[in-house]
Amino acid sequence: MSDKKQQAAASNTIVYKADKAHTATVNDIRDKVMRLCGSHMHKYVCIKMSDGRCYEGVIIHVDPCFVHLQCTMHDPRVFHSPFHTVLPLLLFDLLVIALK
Repeated sequence: MSDKKQQAAASNTIVYKADKAHTATVNDIRDKVMRLCGSHMHKYVCIKMSDGRCYEGVIIHVDPCFVHLQCTMHDPRVFHSPFHTVLPLLLFDLLVIALK
């Protein structure tokens, strides 16, 4: 290994590295929640987050990181448009999804 590569490797200090089993579990949960949200597109739901907050609205979009909820709530994270209000919620923070 060249001196430059050794210096670069020595300067990278890893503070945290997730265990492979943990990473696999997190990915499995994310995929499960994403599929579940996708199967309930355009349905009115109540979503409880890991911090205890609850949101009600219609699931309008799901991607690998977020479920997008059309709602009437006022929250600093809300995207406003002339047609509706969209709140992106992290899939990792979802605790409960209940049909209303």
